[in-house]
Amino acid sequence: MRWLRGILYAYGLINILGGVVGYAQAKSAASLAIGGLVGLLLILLTSATVKSPGPAFRTLGVVVLGLVGLWGYRFSQFDPTSGKLPMIPVSNLALACLVFGILIGSHFTAVSKSREEEA
Repeated sequence: MRWLRGILYAYGLINILGGVVGYAQAKSAASLAIGGLVGLLLILLTSATVKSPGPAFRTLGVVVLGLVGLWGYRFSQFDPTSGKLPMIPVSNLALACLVFGILIGSHFTAVSKSREEEA
């Protein structure tokens, strides 16, 4: 699962950088705080997967699912009559869904391998 940890570390870093960019562009202290805290949480939980993978990966799934909800909500606030697609919510929603899908796929792959080893 080393490749999965790499993806999750990168996703944590992307969240931190997103918070910094949000602050730099819009002077949004909330973006800086939320992006930084969520990114740091993702990195810490990914580090915790080495010693206790089950609880850490489950918590990572919950955090990423929360990000899917957050960005889905932000996208739902889009006014289609404006004619301008909000790329930040769209790209963040797509990335969060991708990471969540990777987590789910990895879970089922691990379960399948453990069942093969038991048989």
